[in-house]
Amino acid sequence: MMVKFLPFFRRQAALQKDQSGQAMPPRILTEQDVQISWMSDDLDERIAFLQALADHSLPMPQNESQFHAARVFSDATGRSEYRVDQWMDYLQLHGYSIPEVTR
Repeated sequence: MMVKFLPFFRRQAALQKDQSGQAMPPRILTEQDVQISWMSDDLDERIAFLQALADHSLPMPQNESQFHAARVFSDATGRSEYRVDQWMDYLQLHGYSIPEVTR
């Protein structure tokens, strides 16, 4: 069964009027409208994190959810950061045994 959304969009378009009451064209979002401040460009952080994991011979995150699991929010810096100990806790939670030497 196909759901039709057209009436909703027509209703939304009818609601968009300028101050003089003239209908305005639908607004297209621009890059300035959408600020993704919670998700910064963290490629350098990821590379450093992966290097730290390699130094400890730990498995690497394989997808975004695993990278997300390796992050913690730091009150000191006011931002999220990758932490090896957080990643090790995640691995143990999922059945991976970590040698005590690595900790």
